[in-house]
Amino acid sequence: MDVVQDVAEVFATLPMFPVFNACHYTLMILTTRYDTGSLALSRSNPLANWVASMIACFGGYILADLLLGHSVLSFLAHPEDVVLASAIWYLLFYCPKDLFYKIISILPLKLVIAALKETARVRKLVAGIGAAAKVYPHSLLAQVIVGVAKACGNEFLLNFEQAVRGVWKPDINAIMQPSFSIKACVVGAVMIILGRSDVLMGISQEMVVLAVSLWLISVAVSMKAFHADDPFKPVENLFSPFIFGSADSLPADAHQHPAAPEPSPAPKPPSGRRRGKAAKAD
Repeated sequence: MDVVQDVAEVFATLPMFPVFNACHYTLMILTTRYDTGSLALSRSNPLANWVASMIACFGGYILADLLLGHSVLSFLAHPEDVVLASAIWYLLFYCPKDLFYKIISILPLKLVIAALKETARVRKLVAGIGAAAKVYPHSLLAQVIVGVAKACGNEFLLNFEQAVRGVWKPDINAIMQPSFSIKACVVGAVMIILGRSDVLMGISQEMVVLAVSLWLISVAVSMKAFHADDPFKPVENLFSPFIFGSADSLPADAHQHPAAPEPSPAPKPPSGRRRGKAAKAD
């Protein structure tokens, strides 16, 4: 147990800059590149493309600071991260012969990048919970919300990031279609908060963070490697009809009025009268 605790403490103190942050920026800018029209925009309007990429990279900081009433530009206090993200952005969009993109698209390397990125995600989750605990020490819900916002901010700001690039898809957002990362961060945030409050007796916060990190890494890597589905889906499909009901059980709307009847066709004159008029005309 002491060995696991030592490993957890070392893991909790690993510096995120530059390796872990670089992996995060790489996958975020890749997401922007995969979106519709991004490659064409990188030639026609590099500034808009760069701004959108920076929103994807630092969306967690922006959203968490917004929720806590801080300046949304506080991430600029770390210019080395902005320079690193900008360098990766340039290589992903403008590297000769698209060499950088081809290298990081190699599956084994991409899986390593994804694993390191999930490590950085959990570290942001912990930082968001800690920042919220200072402002809302008695609100566990606020701590979960801010922690998840910092860990998955790019997903919540996707519509804004797309709008910067001239793309508008309001029917696609993180609230209507939460990803596995958001769901996992909600569960992870609850576990980390329990670890901070000593509810999990004998399990330190560092060990909880290590366990959550290994869980996210294993699932995220397997989903990328084997194109696996969201592991939360079977549980949702099983319990959702019992808790929230199914579409077939929707009650009738008491305020719904029946459709107005269609107007009846005009009565036709008797056929005998028409024949009489025709005979008279003859």
